Amino acid sequence: MLADRRVSTTAAWLRVHPGIRIVCRDGSAAYAEAINRGAEHARQVSDRWHLWKGLSEAVLKEVATHSGCWAEANLPPREGKRAATTSERWQHVHDLLDRGVGLGDCARRLNLSLNTVKRYARISQPERLVRGPGLSVHAGRPLP
Repeated sequence: MLADRRVSTTAAWLRVHPGIRIVCRDGSAAYAEAINRGAEHARQVSDRWHLWKGLSEAVLKEVATHSGCWAEANLPPREGKRAATTSERWQHVHDLLDRGVGLGDCARRLNLSLNTVKRYARISQPERLVRGPGLSVHAGRPLP
């Protein structure tokens, strides 16, 4: 463990350990600079957590960017019992929220899971929740 995250501290430690060929690090620009100063020939790689975090953020951004295109290309059915139930539940959730009822209270009053109420609350239109048979779409973020 190093005493601090300063460039000079990290670079000095790397110079004392010249055999280091690969350095696994987070996205800190300070660490990148320290590695360039203290172990210029070492290969810098991202650690697993930051790699997955960066990938998931990029995927979410890409999905949000193209969600409108996908919705137009593969519109789920807007009729039938499932669509009617979804629209009705969405309306009940939003009616309660508009009256100042909290998410947990909405879930209890409507006999729905808290996660379902949260998902319905995040979506601006009930049509975005309607799914076709066998279609599994996670509506974790509001669509543009």
